[in-house]
Amino acid sequence: LEMYADSAAQKLQGSARRNAPWTDRSGAAGNRLTCTVEHQGKGQELLTLSHGVEYGLWLELAHEKNWAILQPTIDRESPDIIEGLSTLLTRL
Repeated sequence: LEMYADSAAQKLQGSARRNAPWTDRSGAAGNRLTCTVEHQGKGQELLTLSHGVEYGLWLELAHEKNWAILQPTIDRESPDIIEGLSTLLTRL
């Protein structure tokens, strides 16, 4: 499960970086989009997709959320991640 969570985190991070809707003039906003995994115990993994720039909150909430990337990425990628987890668990 830890390896699957790490793989899912890389998928989320890559998707967020590729699909960011803003023009990344300095490269900082896109390069600092990260997804981390916190191993919380046996079978419990917490994935956190976040901005690494101070103005990330502005990108997510301002202008009617037109520049948001975190929730759209989670909404787009989570069905595949959950399906892959389900497949993994049925094989155990």
